[in-house]
Amino acid sequence: MFDSAVPALRESRLTAILLLLAATYAVLGTLTLAVVGLLEPIAAALDTSLVAVANLVTVFALVYALAAPVLQVAFGHWPFRRLLAAGLALLGGSAFVSAVAGDYPTMLAGRVLMALAGALLGPLLSIVAVALVGPGRQGRALSLVFGGMTLAMVLGVPASSGLGRAFGWQAVFAGLGAAALALALAAAWLLPARAASPRTELRAFGCVLGERRLVLPVAMTLSKMAGQFVVYALLGPLLMARFGLAAADVALALLAFGVGGVLGNAAAGRLTDRLGAGRALSAALAGEIVALVLLAVLPGGTPVALTLVGAWAFCAVAFNTPQQKRLVGLAPSLGGLLLALNASALYLGIALGSALGGSLYRLLGLEALPPAAAALLLATLGLYAVARRSAEEGVAAGKA
Repeated sequence: MFDSAVPALRESRLTAILLLLAATYAVLGTLTLAVVGLLEPIAAALDTSLVAVANLVTVFALVYALAAPVLQVAFGHWPFRRLLAAGLALLGGSAFVSAVAGDYPTMLAGRVLMALAGALLGPLLSIVAVALVGPGRQGRALSLVFGGMTLAMVLGVPASSGLGRAFGWQAVFAGLGAAALALALAAAWLLPARAASPRTELRAFGCVLGERRLVLPVAMTLSKMAGQFVVYALLGPLLMARFGLAAADVALALLAFGVGGVLGNAAAGRLTDRLGAGRALSAALAGEIVALVLLAVLPGGTPVALTLVGAWAFCAVAFNTPQQKRLVGLAPSLGGLLLALNASALYLGIALGSALGGSLYRLLGLEALPPAAAALLLATLGLYAVARRSAEEGVAAGKA
């Protein structure tokens, strides 16, 4: 998984590195989603529409999805220390560009730079976590690192919204930029000097795309995230229509989703290490399907809605850790590229699911969203069954 032997790290230093990776994910995640809670003040400052500001999220997702595998080929062989520090420096710089933007084109340029930094950092954080810990602890390490993204959704985005309205959205971006630069200095100090992933050649794309056992797991992430965001993008209106939630209670539902996600992420690491990636992944998908079906058919008021949303989030977020561990295990020499393609599929799935949810809402109404999401997750389980069979056939062919 990496070129140069990593010296045995003291437990305290290893923990500090994993916390650094989690903090990086938290800053990256908050910067990714902060504009959602600051649409009005940004639009007013830049003299543009709310739709134009909302499109900054779409631009980020598309640039990230296209750039992640390309950047992995171009720079993935750099030492972890240099690559992480460079990605964080770019992230900090892009945040400062956003903070000083006086017009929409400048803000858009900052967003593109931010997406490039994210495309470099997102897969790298998982790669470093897997490379620096032993096989028996990879699930827990990935869970801890991805917990930074969960923290961004639960605390980072609401906090940035509140602080932005109190002190100005520019201060939020400047503060997050400063945090990214501080993390870059910490990365240069904490990470081993020579540890790195092997170089990924362009022909590796052909290896991945030409093997069902590798391309199908990446397709699983696309269909899974599309299924999740068919509902999540319109969760507030759905809960108001199905369970009679007041508009003020939607914030409680989002909090329940965040808390459920935190608990699911925390449990995913131990479940993955104890049950294996495949069983943990299947259990997460099955649980998410059950929760979505109950959202569609179960009667009740606010307490039932909040419980179901929390359970759904628990299972939805618990998918990520076993999925990443399984990808790395399928082809360790291509682990970096597979994680980069997985990150691309994740963001494409978010964009696809959000668009599909909006279309279904206009055509069939809100009640169509949970069944459509459950169908996509069933398709994900089907993809997993085919992918597992392909992987087993590949192992058998290698032994023959």
